[in-house]
Amino acid sequence: MVLIVCVDDNETMLDLTADILRLERSECDIKTFVSPTQALAFLKENECDLLLTDFSMPVMNGVDLITQVKSLGLNAYCILVTGSSPYALREHYPGDVFDALLKKPYSYRELLSLIDMGLKVREETLAKQELKTAEAEAPLEAAGVGRDMVARDVRAFLGKVWDEADLTSPALDMEYGCQTAAYFAVRVKEELDRAMRYNRSVSMIKINLGDLAQARAEFGITQDAELIKMILRIIRPNMRSSDLITFQHPSVLLLLPEASEDMAEHVVQRLSNSLRSRGILIAKGAEANAGLVFSSRSYSFTPEEQRRLPDKSKPRE
Repeated sequence: MVLIVCVDDNETMLDLTADILRLERSECDIKTFVSPTQALAFLKENECDLLLTDFSMPVMNGVDLITQVKSLGLNAYCILVTGSSPYALREHYPGDVFDALLKKPYSYRELLSLIDMGLKVREETLAKQELKTAEAEAPLEAAGVGRDMVARDVRAFLGKVWDEADLTSPALDMEYGCQTAAYFAVRVKEELDRAMRYNRSVSMIKINLGDLAQARAEFGITQDAELIKMILRIIRPNMRSSDLITFQHPSVLLLLPEASEDMAEHVVQRLSNSLRSRGILIAKGAEANAGLVFSSRSYSFTPEEQRRLPDKSKPRE
């Protein structure tokens, strides 16, 4: 449901506005606040589609509220209601701090018209964002990694790397002796693009680790870094020289260029045997309950899936 948040320290005016909106735009959920600080607290937890706020309010004026809302990364359409001169406001607050001005006094026809326009802009903005996201994720989704690997946990990991990592940092993580998460993410994109271009396979393996603190005690290791290094030393002999590996708590990810699904599953089996031989528990349902638990899954982008890509890209009826 479309959410509209109205903020005005004049409670009578606020109630009147809300009554009109609930009557004329009954498909929308209308939330009202007499305090901009309370409205901001609500918006930190709830994303709204349109914010309608008065300008002159104590503690925080409407422009300050809109500025803080936008700083949260929210893309709500923001309408500022004011009795001041629009020209003076634009001069004092240049740029795109607010999306539209509603000058007092105004008719409710003007209010409804501006809200309808704002909601249309909001809808178009969301559509563009969804298209951009779909285009960015298309190589991953088409790659078969969309089944599980780019399920929310792994997609969140890669997204976190892109958002937070310094992509100019070295390729090697000196602490663990593996590739950095940033470099690994870059190579994932490169290998997926290459696989699509040349109709080749590429696979990834995601290894989930259990309770590192308990595992340290069991193996007599005091530092997480030493424990991770031990795990990586067990894994590396089962990798090719062209494969890449990175650690991002609580998972280890392997990238296997030009590796088929069968090859990836074979690597998973070898890894399981190697870890089991070192006394590391392999996760199997209820057995995955203590110490350093290892579970893994391979995800492959095969030529067959690539050939089905055009069918996936057809618009839905």
